[in-house]
Amino acid sequence: MHTCLREGAARPHRYDVILLSAGLLFACAEKQDGSSAAALEGSRIRAQEARSLQLSGDFDGARAVLEAHRETFRAAGSEGEARYWLEWGRTFVSHRHAPDLLGPEALDAARDAYERSRRISRASGHDALRVDALHMMAFVDSSPEEQEAWTRRALKVALASRQSEARRWEASLRSNLGEALYDLGRFEPALVEFQSALALRQAQGAPAPALRDAEWHVARALRQLGHTQRALSLQQRISAEAWKADAPRPYFYEELALLYAAVGDEARAEHFAEHGRALRGPGPH
Repeated sequence: MHTCLREGAARPHRYDVILLSAGLLFACAEKQDGSSAAALEGSRIRAQEARSLQLSGDFDGARAVLEAHRETFRAAGSEGEARYWLEWGRTFVSHRHAPDLLGPEALDAARDAYERSRRISRASGHDALRVDALHMMAFVDSSPEEQEAWTRRALKVALASRQSEARRWEASLRSNLGEALYDLGRFEPALVEFQSALALRQAQGAPAPALRDAEWHVARALRQLGHTQRALSLQQRISAEAWKADAPRPYFYEELALLYAAVGDEARAEHFAEHGRALRGPGPH
């Protein structure tokens, strides 16, 4: 007979996917906190539904889904509660929110929700949800210094975890850490993080668009460090690949513009700057 695995405090068995079958997963969850398989599955589905609405910019709709199914999340135990507060926070502060939506009330609501999710997931051993909550705090406390601090905390949890879903956060967190360091003007450590993120994404078999974005980060840092020709060669390649895939990105062209300006080719710099502006369209950027 299978038994539930434990690592000190109760661990989230959803993430022990290599060791546990789906049936054992639900049995362990029900045994440890009284939540049922149906409730757990329902909470995950409703969380995904709310997340989809949030990503589309329908924050009120996402909150309505979460409120309508509040009891489903409660019935799912600690995992459900951690998910509820995580998605609730995302309806107030996330990368999808325009700056004019990030007032004091929204920031306070998001901070409270993310902290609730973090505390619940820490106490119950749901490492991936804990990492997610920590990483979302960098959108609440959004200065580069604060983002670096929150991202390092999230990365520490991810690296210490034995849960595969938590470990899979490493690439994203290293990229985020690189961005914070880049914004602080610390380009050498930023490059190290960007290169680590790229290597991790390559090892994970990430799709081509994700790899191109990772390489774009590397090229930016190389430019700032004076490795202009290396950066230009890299940026030319990924921009050409994106164009062939019918997936151009304005920031690829904007980076090419900066690189051509750095080597004194003003005509090409303006050419690619115009391409970037055209892709972004009218309005503030």
